[in-house]
Amino acid sequence: MRNLLAEALQITTGYSSPQTRAAAAEAQRTARRAGEIYQSMLGVAGQWMVASSAGDYKKAQAIAAESMSVARLHGGADALAAGHMIDMTTRYRVGDLVGAEASFVSGQSFFDAELFVSRAGAIPQTFGNAALVAVLLGDSVSARRRCAHALRASRRQSGPYDRCFAAYMVAMVEILLGADRRAAGLGETALRLAGALGFPQFAATARIALGRARAGCGDVASGMHLLREGLQAMAETHARNAQTLYFTWFAEAALSGGDSLAAIEATRSALEINPDELFYRPETLRIRALALLGQGLKAEARDASEEGLALARAMQAPWFLDRMRPLVGRLGLE
Repeated sequence: MRNLLAEALQITTGYSSPQTRAAAAEAQRTARRAGEIYQSMLGVAGQWMVASSAGDYKKAQAIAAESMSVARLHGGADALAAGHMIDMTTRYRVGDLVGAEASFVSGQSFFDAELFVSRAGAIPQTFGNAALVAVLLGDSVSARRRCAHALRASRRQSGPYDRCFAAYMVAMVEILLGADRRAAGLGETALRLAGALGFPQFAATARIALGRARAGCGDVASGMHLLREGLQAMAETHARNAQTLYFTWFAEAALSGGDSLAAIEATRSALEINPDELFYRPETLRIRALALLGQGLKAEARDASEEGLALARAMQAPWFLDRMRPLVGRLGLE
């Protein structure tokens, strides 16, 4: 019952809200006292969601290791699916894209476990994050396949939460693939469901995705307004994950509207808010370099570009490298 309460609070108050944090901790303490392996696995997963959503990736990495250990001890397909999802997502957020992809692939035989599929948000989170990883590794075909699976699975769920979650995740993927109009439609769906049904986490992040998509379609003023609203709403739900990406999107929108100073400030926020969050940092540095060039600061732009290029190469991420290529040529980098 304590684990169920924690799962309900994730949906109604956010993954890292104080209420969810307290409920997840109490569920884990109860499971450990009882010595019940499966409930302990759920408790560990709840603790991981709190830490990961709050952007506490060092703690999330430690919990992810414990989660996989407990999952293997239990041995059930549902537990192993959760263990691989947690391991994949943790690796992805700290920039270990190759490791995240390997974790997803090795967990694929477990992701259709009935209990795992029925858990709120499990499939959209797993396949949505795996799609983002695929995009950054240059595999758009796998990314779209994973998105399609997330959307299909969400439609089979009895409640609307997975449909909201999946629409938001696929909107993010479509933005990275350059399909802003498609992303805007999905963002509108996610925001409508989140607002109507009281999902505060996605009421915030769906605004961000929709704002970036609208800015990409040319409606910069509306897009930046939604981005500001979404970032403020994230603060109210105590969520800090992916803010490197979200502030970079704000900077990108500002730059498309000709405001390089706002873009410089937003990329500064993106780089400082969580140095452990690396999965989108090369793009942050690319946008920062472009904004610095807009202010005539070529030396600073070169420094940002070199740092971004080195990180993209270390991550073995073709998506970043392809986007940086024109800037590399412009600055004479190798």
